[in-house]
Amino acid sequence: ACGCPPDDDEDKSLMMGQVREMLLGGPDGSGEAPGDGLALDFDAKVQELFDAGVAFHVDSGSAVASSCNAPGKDGRVCPLDVVPYPEYLSSSEPGSPSRSTARMWKVLHTSPRGDLPVLDRLLGHLRNTSRSLTWKADMHLELSLMARREHRARI
Repeated sequence: ACGCPPDDDEDKSLMMGQVREMLLGGPDGSGEAPGDGLALDFDAKVQELFDAGVAFHVDSGSAVASSCNAPGKDGRVCPLDVVPYPEYLSSSEPGSPSRSTARMWKVLHTSPRGDLPVLDRLLGHLRNTSRSLTWKADMHLELSLMARREHRARI
């Protein structure tokens, strides 16, 4: 995340430890307290990395994600690493509810009822954008509501 590829696995481990601590909280990568699965402002922090061009979204099952953990070719270290989402996303703003990342991903992988291939394509692209998970889930909900209203208007 510093803009330069690591020289070896030790450098990569050090850099990724710093990135995980910044995103997820304490030095062990948890949230406020060890093992609580909560990371304050993770979405805002990861969006800053996306905006700066030093991070991008990949599905954890993708070839890019798999190659991050594979040994580098010709002794070179892969400059990429995967940072998993915390169990819950929360904002430091008062009254802001915590949101389950598993529930948001489940929403992102569902399609609203109806025969709207264009909406299915839009939602597929939405899942793969380098935007915060909360933004993606909110945008999915908004697009689904618009499609539902459009469908009802045609009936």
